[in-house]
Amino acid sequence: QLLRRDETGKVVVSRNESDIIGWSVDEITRILLDVPNPTDLETVKHLERLQELRHKQTLSTEEAAELEQLRHTVNQDLLGGPMAQQLEELTKLLDKAKAELINPPEAAAPAAVGRPRRRRKPAP
Repeated sequence: QLLRRDETGKVVVSRNESDIIGWSVDEITRILLDVPNPTDLETVKHLERLQELRHKQTLSTEEAAELEQLRHTVNQDLLGGPMAQQLEELTKLLDKAKAELINPPEAAAPAAVGRPRRRRKPAP
């Protein structure tokens, strides 16, 4: 249930689950409960490092790997739950489809059907 104030200031109840479906815990506590910074300190540290790496002009191989790991970690920390899992599955499917478009699997040679064709003799 979601509580809101209407235009007269009266509190009304919404039983519409889609109002908050897909919201992260951070979004719910920040927006609905007015908690200014509900994110845990470890996640904040990851976010800060992620921003630092994003702003660098060039990255070493280790930093690039760290950036990818932090993207995944922060995504899971902030968006964890059913929506994040669905998003991750969709991303994997799209990556697979993209890879198959770029490098299609070798198609097997079509099997011959019926009798082989005879060549016509050229006219004299």
